[in-house]
Amino acid sequence: MENDKIEFIKRIFQEENEAVTLHNISKINDTEILFAYAQNYNWDDGFKIPEQILKNKQCDFSTALLIFYGADGFQMLSEKESFLNSDLIDWKNFLLNLYENLIRPVLVSEQLY
Repeated sequence: MENDKIEFIKRIFQEENEAVTLHNISKINDTEILFAYAQNYNWDDGFKIPEQILKNKQCDFSTALLIFYGADGFQMLSEKESFLNSDLIDWKNFLLNLYENLIRPVLVSEQLY
């Protein structure tokens, strides 16, 4: 990754105002930057930023999968009962919505054959 992209990502991470960060993410037009940002995201900061990354038109399937993995989507798939009984409503809603959006293209492509 080029130094200018790395510096841009560092600047976004250093921004303390969440609204400014969300705005900056919405304006990113480079899939590599979105992926790198998602890869280094601190999940203790909640779901607003990953949601903004996912809304960005440059967010590709690999970045969405990375976010699913980072949000512990594996637990949703491997421990369904534990996941469904969790009191973490925001987490469950985030993962269920993301999962639906991830599998939708697969389901559509299967229907074409």
